[in-house]
Amino acid sequence: MTVRIVRELHENADRTFYVFLAKGEDGEEFKFSTTHPATRPKAKEQVLLQGKWGTYKGQKTFRAAVMTPVLPKGAKGIVGWLRQSSVKGVGHATANKLAEAFGDDLENVVGDAEALAKAIPREKAVAIAEAWASNAGQAELVAWLGRFGLGPLTTKKIIKQFGARSKQIIEENPWVLAETIEGIAFRSADEVAHSAGHKLADPKRIRGALRFFLDTRTREGGHCGLPPSTLVATVADEIGVAAAAVRAELDEVADGRTHALDAVTNLVYPIPLLRDERDIADRILTLMAEAKPAAETREEAARIVDGAAAELGFVLDESQRQAAVAAVSEGICILTGGPGTGKTTTVRVILKALQSVERKVAIAGPTGRSAKRAADVTGAKTSTLHRMLEWEAAAGGFTRNQRRPLQEDHLIVDEFSMVDTRLAAAFFQAVAPGSAITIVGDVDQLPSVGPGQILRDLIASGSVPVCRLSVVHRQKDGNDIVAAAHNINAGALPAVSAAADGFGFTEAYGAGGIADHLVRMVTRDLPERGIDVSRDVQILAGMRQGEIGVTKLNEILKATLNPAAEDGRSARLGHRLFTAGDRVMQMRNNYEKKVFNGEVGQICWVGEVKRGEKDMVPAIRVEYPGDQVVYTAEDADDIDYAWATTVHKSQGCEFPVVLFVMPSSHQSILSRNLLYTAVTRAKQECHLVGDGRVLRSAIAKADTTRRFTGLALRLAAPGPAPVCGETFDEAPAGPAPR
Repeated sequence: MTVRIVRELHENADRTFYVFLAKGEDGEEFKFSTTHPATRPKAKEQVLLQGKWGTYKGQKTFRAAVMTPVLPKGAKGIVGWLRQSSVKGVGHATANKLAEAFGDDLENVVGDAEALAKAIPREKAVAIAEAWASNAGQAELVAWLGRFGLGPLTTKKIIKQFGARSKQIIEENPWVLAETIEGIAFRSADEVAHSAGHKLADPKRIRGALRFFLDTRTREGGHCGLPPSTLVATVADEIGVAAAAVRAELDEVADGRTHALDAVTNLVYPIPLLRDERDIADRILTLMAEAKPAAETREEAARIVDGAAAELGFVLDESQRQAAVAAVSEGICILTGGPGTGKTTTVRVILKALQSVERKVAIAGPTGRSAKRAADVTGAKTSTLHRMLEWEAAAGGFTRNQRRPLQEDHLIVDEFSMVDTRLAAAFFQAVAPGSAITIVGDVDQLPSVGPGQILRDLIASGSVPVCRLSVVHRQKDGNDIVAAAHNINAGALPAVSAAADGFGFTEAYGAGGIADHLVRMVTRDLPERGIDVSRDVQILAGMRQGEIGVTKLNEILKATLNPAAEDGRSARLGHRLFTAGDRVMQMRNNYEKKVFNGEVGQICWVGEVKRGEKDMVPAIRVEYPGDQVVYTAEDADDIDYAWATTVHKSQGCEFPVVLFVMPSSHQSILSRNLLYTAVTRAKQECHLVGDGRVLRSAIAKADTTRRFTGLALRLAAPGPAPVCGETFDEAPAGPAPR
């Protein structure tokens, strides 16, 4: 039915549910509700509603499953539409000018940009014509796509992407939906295609699948590209088409426009990843050739390093000393080693040595926690890589680059195993000619969440000097953890017990048994020993979903440690209640707020903030290391509870106490380096809780996270680079993708 909006009555906090007062064609006023509307109408606008009648608190109401705009008729109606339209720069003045220019004929030309451009600037004419055409086709598009389970919110994304020609574009090539609209699965595009009469063997379907599954594997599996044979086999299996038919379309997809087959690596890449990987290799080779290190010879470097170590009162083992010498005398140097091998001590000596010869040094880490930890142990000022590179939303990227490089003489980057291809490319682009770089990280930990395995590939290339610290030093705390980590890394079962401190393992079965044990530890066992659970304890799991995954664990832990309250300490943002004191994590990079993926903070304030002229909306403020950030329902999906998190998300962080769950349901995804990474997050105590069979299986499962990348091949040199400590024997690309 067609109705006219009287006014908006209600909007929920996350802008997904609305109630309007409307007037029907019979003049009677009534209320209707709708969720995720593709349009948000204003007073006096007409809309078409599809849904059903019901009652709420004794009143007759209408529940609209679909709400779409009804465009006005006649010149007068169109002038009114223009006056209150949301088209940028269009208001009363533009509407009056068009009314004067076209009179009654305005109804016939409002969708014609060329005609409108005779009376108003072309930019406004195009915007008006597109808005008119988009609204005109919206009702039909919403109804059509709704048959395939694609709701109004998805339709809104589609219209934003394709504009007035949305339906025509989709009918011609339905698979473009999966390629371009986030959240639309390939099978959903297949359903649309089937209804439009397309065949399974349609070349457009095969090409769409090649793009979709290549992009998905690189985004979710960490690969930079895929071998042609792997990509063809994957697509043939996923869409049920013969491999020969898929192979026949590969050249069309890998034509250099959006994807390309690289001759050096024989991998098919999305163009942005190919460009970044090439840039990294080119910049590293250039920077190594142009570098002006602090010392011209290793002998000079040794004197500087020995003086710095003596001033700090440190006695270095030979591998530490050689690593520090390499850092001072080489253009680019990699320092790697497991827990307890003295990476932090070595970095402190390197920093002191560089400062002693008046080198300007900057230290950075990929996350706020890693940067803070580097600051704590070195005493130097540190920052995240994102802040160092100075992201600006208005510029659409990092403002530190080759045209405006970093000004430091020497850059030290910690936790480099976490740095993905995109961030590495931005970093190396921003290093000034002549500057030196020391890269620090544990190559045996998990690679980055995003595409690439930069640290592993740099080491495997043989082109960059590598120093591996090999001597395990005695620690004041965490000796058991260090020993366990090295055993795990060597593929051996660590010595485990149910000891109250150090490294322990507790057998527990099923989601209920593991959850009960965790609750007992965080509410009784750990607090009784003076451990602050809210500050010093981190629970880790191998996966997010499932009956004992991160999401469920956080539900249990919030209810146990910081339940929601009705005393003003809690605010509902979206579908979740956040409470003062909650530990939360930023889940994706937000460059405008300058808070980045993986940063952990605590809610320090709950209240309301002003939105628009009058509205007040619920909000929270999160305190991160060195900054505070405000969230409302609009960006609440950017954060999640963080009492529990995945091992991947914990990289770059250290915690006094780590509890790692190992249920049988996680066995398929747990591996040696995932377990190693989890254990090495702990400084004082690490407790494994779960099934002993899962522990043994994880330790036996090596190299499951190796990826298809090409950086090592691009950097490979005829002769090996200088190496101190152990050498590496690594292949540049891994086995089949995950």
